[in-house]
Amino acid sequence: RSGKWRPEMVAIGLNTTREVCARVPLAMDATLLADLIEYRKDRDKAVVAAARSLLQLFRDRMPALLHKKYRGKGCDLGEKPDAYGALQVATGVEGAELLSAREARLAAAGKLRRDEDGGPAGEGDTDDGSEEEEA
Repeated sequence: RSGKWRPEMVAIGLNTTREVCARVPLAMDATLLADLIEYRKDRDKAVVAAARSLLQLFRDRMPALLHKKYRGKGCDLGEKPDAYGALQVATGVEGAELLSAREARLAAAGKLRRDEDGGPAGEGDTDDGSEEEEA
């Protein structure tokens, strides 16, 4: 590292590079990554933290770009990032089966209230039958 750069600017550059690579991991090549990871040995704490976060990102996303000593234990070298623009579509709501199991338990105990359409009555349902009239 050259002595003419302020440590704040180096940390900002490393953090910006990390954010770009988090979105598009293929924007980084192995030689540039190796150079940026060497900032871990800097004397400024912000620069060291930024370089470590970049290292951790590539340990998770593309460990094949890292030198062997930086990969960590148990890394999957065959792991490839998603294609740019690839969508990850959710197919359901995690934990929905727990809600239906709770409703079944409450219905069996006779404690489940039902509204007019047959669904469970929500806590926000405070319909007392009175409607406001517009003047």
